[in-house]
Amino acid sequence: MISRYLAPSHTHAAYGAAQPFRVTVKSAFSESDMRFLDGMGVSDAQKREVLAHLRVLWTHHSTALEGNSLTEEDTRLVLEEGMTISGKPIKDHEEVIVDGRTGAPC
Repeated sequence: MISRYLAPSHTHAAYGAAQPFRVTVKSAFSESDMRFLDGMGVSDAQKREVLAHLRVLWTHHSTALEGNSLTEEDTRLVLEEGMTISGKPIKDHEEVIVDGRTGAPC
């Protein structure tokens, strides 16, 4: 589990304007985290597909918040195909690779 603290400007009014609150996020999901799909006729291959898509979405949005210029499709190509995107900074590729490995849900 990763705990992240939000700055006071991001706090909910119920917690008080000056007190940051803690958000706990799982650092990685696995197929066992997809148990809620059991009994719904979802195959293991479909679960893996959902997890791969979540990894791309999670990585794209978390790096975009930090100013990364890669699009969602660029992020998918970097993570799944190992491609580099012409005209995009190497630092953006590195951020996606690191976040995709450590913070994304897969």
